Amino acid sequence: MAFSKADQYAPDEQMVGKYCRSIMHPARQRILKQLKREGILTVDEIGKGHPIMPSTVSNHLGVLSEPPLILANEEYPYTYYNINLEEVERARKAINDFFDTLLKSGSSG
Repeated sequence: MAFSKADQYAPDEQMVGKYCRSIMHPARQRILKQLKREGILTVDEIGKGHPIMPSTVSNHLGVLSEPPLILANEEYPYTYYNINLEEVERARKAINDFFDTLLKSGSSG
């Protein structure tokens, strides 16, 4: 079994990878937009606008929680999710910096 060597790259490279992984699926993009538009929601409320099972929505919420682009607040019997705008801003900056570096490069390939 191969082991990931991602942790051996620079922290900024690791960060861009985490952010891009977290938003690469259309469901996760829609969840972020939905939370921005509607505010704090439960899994069931989020799932109503998606063509996927609630368990799959939960999995996507887990991925979004890793950077963390969303925040979870547990209040039995529900977990409430909200967008983490501070982290979204960090993600935007990290991804923009990455592309700016590519565009400013002197060589083309």
